[in-house]
Amino acid sequence: IKSPFTCFDWQQSKAYCKRSLADVFPVFNLQPHQFISSRRSVRDYLRDFRAGVVSYRELECRDDGYDEVTRSKPMTVRDRHEFAYHILRFLMQNLVKLVRRANLPLRGKPLLAEYFSIFPESEEEIRRIFNELQTRKRQADFSRPIDCLANELQAFIDTFERQFRRLFFSEASRHTVFRHGPTAPNLAGRDEAIFLGTSEPDLLPVDPSAVAALAAGVAANEPRRTVSSPRGRCRQSIAMMRRRVSLPAVQCDPRLREIEYGQLEGTSVRTARASHAALFDAWNKGEDPRFPGGECSRDVLSRVLDFADQHWTADSNNSVTCTHNVVLRCLVGHVLRLPPNDWHRLHVPHLAPVTMISTKRHGLFVDIPTPTARAMFGDFAALAKAA
Repeated sequence: IKSPFTCFDWQQSKAYCKRSLADVFPVFNLQPHQFISSRRSVRDYLRDFRAGVVSYRELECRDDGYDEVTRSKPMTVRDRHEFAYHILRFLMQNLVKLVRRANLPLRGKPLLAEYFSIFPESEEEIRRIFNELQTRKRQADFSRPIDCLANELQAFIDTFERQFRRLFFSEASRHTVFRHGPTAPNLAGRDEAIFLGTSEPDLLPVDPSAVAALAAGVAANEPRRTVSSPRGRCRQSIAMMRRRVSLPAVQCDPRLREIEYGQLEGTSVRTARASHAALFDAWNKGEDPRFPGGECSRDVLSRVLDFADQHWTADSNNSVTCTHNVVLRCLVGHVLRLPPNDWHRLHVPHLAPVTMISTKRHGLFVDIPTPTARAMFGDFAALAKAA
């Protein structure tokens, strides 16, 4: 969560003990906000370069554990050249990984070709400084500094940020999506959890701070459309929001309804496991069977993507949408390229914002704020710790 770019790289490494990082706690796909908010964001690198230091983290080991301590060392001419090259290559590679939705280990000419197909501005100048830094690195030629390297690097980062903000902000539509407020059946333990689809329980009392935080995020997005699942708990959640922030009139869309549980509607997980053991066996094998008389994850994904095509791709207005747990699992899992048999491990917190970003040229992306991500991927973290 703190260092997605580094972890994405580590997933390619063949050097590991016991299990690879991809098996323990995989990074499934990058998110646009990570270029601004992660431990190694765009501006962090430039700050280190201008300060003339390389910052790094060192483990100070104790008998009962370790501390992660931030260190720094002054840059030599070689450090400055290699660090500048790293910044260019780092931002280019991770932009390509983000947009192409794949952990591509590109270098040299293939990397430049992919990068400039996405961000074409200042190609000649960027190619020149990239190739000079790459040549010096390959030849280990650090005998003299490159003139105005700091200015060249600043110009590249400015150009990168300008195109990045255009792609993901000014020329994109942004859609705040959240799960409705909690109901009593939602709060049962794992085995006692109720399959809650078409039932209509009322919302429980909600912490005002949670509503205020969501409302602030929604207001900042300046939505021009409000859409909700037709279920009462979603409509009640939107009404609760409208008491805090001005929103357009609500449109209900049946494609946002919770998964249809069919014959298992209103039963507990424990009861369903006893009566429909074959269904749970199929899930354990990574299959996606339909609930008896109901839907499967593929059905939910199909209808929510149909909704997204109409309201997010074809419509350039920002929006706010209230929906359900399984709907958000399928949507986030699909956009982040999680294996479908892992979608059930996503825990979507109530009233926590997720931003879907619809770009004109590169489709749909997701931004998950760090507090929401910690809750959503908590099951993966627990399994990683156990491993």
